[in-house]
Amino acid sequence: MLTALPAEQRLAWLLYEVHGQSYAEIAQVMDIVHRESVLGPTTELSTPSGLRFEMLTATIRQIIRDAADQEPGFVARRVRVDVDEAGSSSGAARG
Repeated sequence: MLTALPAEQRLAWLLYEVHGQSYAEIAQVMDIVHRESVLGPTTELSTPSGLRFEMLTATIRQIIRDAADQEPGFVARRVRVDVDEAGSSSGAARG
C-alpha cells in the first residue's frame, strides 16, 4: 500500500511510476528535497559573468532587510524574494 511507505519512498515511486522520470532525475529531485528539508528553501542566483550558485532564501531576505534598515526612516518588516522563469531573483522589502 502506497500510504504505508515513508514520504521519501512515496515521492520516488510517484516520480517514477506516474511522472516517468529517470532514476537520475529522481536522485536530483530527492537531493533538492533533502537539502531544503534540512536547510530550508534556496534560491538559485548567478553572477554577472554567469557563474550560478545557490543561497538560502532566508539569507537573501536578511541581506535585503539589513540594506533597507540602513535607509533613514525605513524599516523592512517583510521581504519577498521572487524568481522569474529565467531563474533570476529579485527582492522587495516592505516597511
